[in-house]
Amino acid sequence: MDENNCRSAGRRSRSLVDIKGGHTSAPRKNLEGHTIQTIPTYKQSPLILTKRIILILISVFYLHFSAFAQVDERTPPPAEENEAQILAAAFVNQYLTTRRIEPLIDQFFIKDFSKRVRYCGISSCGGSDRDFWNNDGPFILFEGDDIDYRRVYSTSIDSMFLSFLSINHLALIEKKTLEEYGKAGQKELFEALRQELKNDTKLLSLYPFGPSYDSNSPPKVGTSVRLIEERLSKYEKINAALRKLENKYRSELKQKRPNVQFNVAPKEFRINKEVENTQFFNYPKGTKMFSAWPENDDVFFIIDMIREKGKLKIVAVYPPID
Repeated sequence: MDENNCRSAGRRSRSLVDIKGGHTSAPRKNLEGHTIQTIPTYKQSPLILTKRIILILISVFYLHFSAFAQVDERTPPPAEENEAQILAAAFVNQYLTTRRIEPLIDQFFIKDFSKRVRYCGISSCGGSDRDFWNNDGPFILFEGDDIDYRRVYSTSIDSMFLSFLSINHLALIEKKTLEEYGKAGQKELFEALRQELKNDTKLLSLYPFGPSYDSNSPPKVGTSVRLIEERLSKYEKINAALRKLENKYRSELKQKRPNVQFNVAPKEFRINKEVENTQFFNYPKGTKMFSAWPENDDVFFIIDMIREKGKLKIVAVYPPID
């Protein structure tokens, strides 16, 4: 496998380098200056993975994508770098205000949303965690219209980031890093969610970060819109509870540590510009991809962008993995 293919497989998950003892950049810091790692595993929930499982998934991801992507990764010229940094920071700051991605889609994302947006889960981009139904395939394979795809995308993205934000708030409240408090924070969040949902075991089993999550129960590609609607309605109940808890933890954090800042500056992102064979993602050949990586682990967003009619637009949002 040549160097470019190796880089294309590893660029979405720095674990590929870190697990083998290498490094990609200096350790990133949180708002308190502490080095942070990913959230530890709690009872081996399928989306909060042990290092061993992560390594297996990355290996699958490597084999899956090495045939599709040829990546030339480099720092873009200053003007393009600044443009990408400004877009990334603007999106993150608005998301941290709304905690809802759906209202931001028209402003920040590519127009042909259902056919060209990429869903990236915790382990990979377009891999085994492509959506919260664990289906590996573009959203266009599901029956339904663009509104259905937007709901699928918005619901799963919000569930993921509301959970990350909540656990991060809990760690900061305790003046600890995620490495120190991640497992306890995840357990605390799930217990609070269980109370909010009145111990509804059917709903709790659908929560991807929970110990009882059943990854073997997703509907398959081609599932009817009615069944998709039923499942989405359940996930939206989970997200309503998560939103309430995230707001509670955020308020508590502001009271106990008023100097903690939530806004993100453009310079807090480093930008990679990549030229890849994009047939798998349904982009024109030679499309240039801009990836914004946060230097601050409290941000929790990696953002991929392409140029559409002269302007950068988002095609994927996902959390960093170390």
